[in-house]
Amino acid sequence: MTGTTKPAPPRAASPRTEAMRKGRQADSARRRQRVIAALDRAAADGVELSVSGIARAAAVDRAFIYRHRDLLE
Repeated sequence: MTGTTKPAPPRAASPRTEAMRKGRQADSARRRQRVIAALDRAAADGVELSVSGIARAAAVDRAFIYRHRDLLE
């Protein structure tokens, strides 16, 4: 006979964990804004757009742009 156990209910995140999550979200939002600003500047200047060029101008890693498909488009 095998015993079946119910999974434990999810615990509430600790205040420290919640603060870390909010900090990561804020950091991501700041990087997103830098990418959007770099895209706007490049488009206004008529510069050819490339992931590397935008990432460099926005001071973000290229992987950040690739992870956010809406920015990549």
